[in-house]
Amino acid sequence: MKDMQRITTADARIFIYSGVMGIFQRTFHETGLEFGEYCAVWKESIGEEWMDEAKMEKCTGEILEREKANPGYLENLIKAFKRKERLYHDYVAGLESLAFSSLAIEELIGHYWTFIELYHNQFCLPVLPLIYKEHLSDRLYKRIQPRFGDRTAGVLSCITTSDRETFSYQQRKSMLEIAARVFDAGHGNVFSNNTPCEILDFLKSDMPEIHEELVRHSSKYFWINNNYRRAVVLKPLDFIEKIKDEAVSFDHPGEELRIMDETSRNALENKKRYLEELDEEEKVISRLLAEGSWWQDQRKKNNLIAGHVLMQFLEEASSRTGIEANILLNATVYELPLVLNNKIGKEILEKRYDEGFSLYTDHSPEGYFVKSAPGKRYRLDKVEKVEEIRGTPASRGSAEGEAVVITREEEFNKMKDGAILVAVMTRPEYTPLMKRAAGIITDEGGLTCHAAVVSREFRIPCIVGTRIATSVLRDGDRVRLDADKGKAEVSG
Repeated sequence: MKDMQRITTADARIFIYSGVMGIFQRTFHETGLEFGEYCAVWKESIGEEWMDEAKMEKCTGEILEREKANPGYLENLIKAFKRKERLYHDYVAGLESLAFSSLAIEELIGHYWTFIELYHNQFCLPVLPLIYKEHLSDRLYKRIQPRFGDRTAGVLSCITTSDRETFSYQQRKSMLEIAARVFDAGHGNVFSNNTPCEILDFLKSDMPEIHEELVRHSSKYFWINNNYRRAVVLKPLDFIEKIKDEAVSFDHPGEELRIMDETSRNALENKKRYLEELDEEEKVISRLLAEGSWWQDQRKKNNLIAGHVLMQFLEEASSRTGIEANILLNATVYELPLVLNNKIGKEILEKRYDEGFSLYTDHSPEGYFVKSAPGKRYRLDKVEKVEEIRGTPASRGSAEGEAVVITREEEFNKMKDGAILVAVMTRPEYTPLMKRAAGIITDEGGLTCHAAVVSREFRIPCIVGTRIATSVLRDGDRVRLDADKGKAEVSG
């Protein structure tokens, strides 16, 4: 395929990740935007997404022109998304009360397809920032750089910051507010002197209102550690562990809450000031990027919740067929009903993990899927070791440290305090690693990606979109990161 760009590399299993294949076709019907060819490929637990670079750039131009001609175009799409999102969440809430094991197979499959339909329905419009974010980020950077010089990275961070809070910000804020109430009651030392189980028992017996608040928090954010590889249900004890980990870095949670609020308020004040210095098209681009940042965050949130629901269906399919859940993770979301009806067997799914697997569509009005195993894989140009890496400035500042290259979950234990974290891209499960990093460098992403948003929240220097960082850097390389200038100097 010509001009295919790798847009995502993820530590992902086929079943949880493959639902995106039906999304682009639906997005075409709702927006008229043609995205061209798309291919998702897997080898073991590493998934990659490849898309037509020229088509993505063309779609970016069309979205920009629509917003310029009709200010509020994107906001109207967001309103439509919110209506779809409510239907999705209402149905997911209803599924929680169902006993899957008591359902006839036809009922189980019926609920499954209804969920997939609503999942796709709310997913399709938030895919647009995935298409335009990097192209518009690059365009805006080039336009304002002659005016702002070395300040460009900071200005860009401000004007593309969403006015709305991310779900990770909301969760952390809520968690710290719970901790602050414990500290205010004079029991802050409970987090440093006791085990998580002891802390939970203390809250149950001595602070029942706080315990109830913790239970509500857990019910609201139980999915936050999910990813495209697995889904886990977090309990109150897990959030106590998170609070305990946080508590080592402050004397009182109120300090951190104040910093979070002050940082957010200053960012929005600076954003308002800098926007006054932009021309009309630059303002439109910054609006698309800022709204796209929040929208993309909502898409990620709903995907993490979807992972929980999908795994419930998969576990039930495993129970009914006798095929281990780990094997069923090699099925696509479209194949699970076939597995339940014994039309796809264990042997086919077992081969995919080692041999590879791919899904392809051309996203035309008569689009189609082609499945193949072993999977078709596309090669990036080989890059020799370099002395300097350049990327998009995502969070201002400078840092120097030892590179730690992490591309999958099994490598998380390599992370060191004060290291330069190097990743293809980051996802929510990377957040604890990011907090320990002196700086962050990614292959992929733009100003609205997870690495950019979180690094700005934590005030960690970061550059994204280098394309080559994980290919040329090795663990232990000495890296001097200058995020203000969008570059990293490398020495062995």
